[in-house]
Amino acid sequence: MANNDNILARSGLNFFGKMSASATHEIKNTLAIINENAGLMEDLSMMAQKGTPLPLDRITNISQRVTKQVQRADLVLNKLNRFSHSVDQETQTADLEKTIYVVLNLASRLIEMKGITIKVSAPSAPILISTNLFYLQNIIWRAIETMCNTPQ
Repeated sequence: MANNDNILARSGLNFFGKMSASATHEIKNTLAIINENAGLMEDLSMMAQKGTPLPLDRITNISQRVTKQVQRADLVLNKLNRFSHSVDQETQTADLEKTIYVVLNLASRLIEMKGITIKVSAPSAPILISTNLFYLQNIIWRAIETMCNTPQ
């Protein structure tokens, strides 16, 4: 049994690392875009100080892009937070379909990088199981990862 625990621990750490790395990569991308737009605002501000009129349409556009990126980062952080809390309880009741969607959403960047689209067929009734949510998510990810790495 100890060997199985080691396999689960290694697999779990690998899964947590991949999901965390993917999420933080997305957050870094949004911050880079926000930083780029802040630099553009600074350039416009410096031009205005020298007498160039501020192009309000550009300022509005920049503001909208920053808002969009903040919302994007917030979504990623919410996904990561939800995932991080999946280890809070040893056992809990989980809806299998919803859990599949949580994993797909969390891993969406990794799946998209493979050029794969995954469609889930909804069961006729919810499938509720009592399980360790983190391990269930890990198993779902392993199935997705295997499918993504299988030649078509």
